[in-house]
Amino acid sequence: MDKKRNLTEGLNYLIKEEQEGIIYGVLKRLNVNNWSAEFDDLVQEGRLAFAKAFVSYPDNPRENQKFSCYAYQAVYWRILDLLRKSQVINSHNEGEVNDLLVEIPNPESNYLFEKTATIDLIERLMECCTERERRFIRLCYEENLTGGEIAKKEKISRQTVYQIRRKIEGKFQKIRQKR
Repeated sequence: MDKKRNLTEGLNYLIKEEQEGIIYGVLKRLNVNNWSAEFDDLVQEGRLAFAKAFVSYPDNPRENQKFSCYAYQAVYWRILDLLRKSQVINSHNEGEVNDLLVEIPNPESNYLFEKTATIDLIERLMECCTERERRFIRLCYEENLTGGEIAKKEKISRQTVYQIRRKIEGKFQKIRQKR
């Protein structure tokens, strides 16, 4: 076995041996276009994944044709993991009640109309909610907690948090329609 390899050697090999096609091939396979917002970041992550594959490859990567397949798979898995993580974060953030309550004007506003509208909307929402839902709204709106944080604090499952959220959203929509 040859001497211990490092990331710098892996990056040099990537550039000098024109191996970047592996990274662009992975991005193409995963339908990430060069005009995507995350394209440059994913290219960098792909380069790092390639260099790590270079270091961890059991044989000499410079003398083995199988290394290209090994590196391709390592880059593919890394970028796929990043895309999945991004998708999960975005899907969780989209459903937060905090986003729903963004439609309620800021209670710290200097504008009397906004303050009055905020108080009125919150009071109307609280009137038609159960005690549990009111506690949930306070945790979201006043303490700015996420669904996961609420579940932990209230010692309930995330599924229960989502059920409470859906009920509140339905009530909120009814109140908005009456406005």
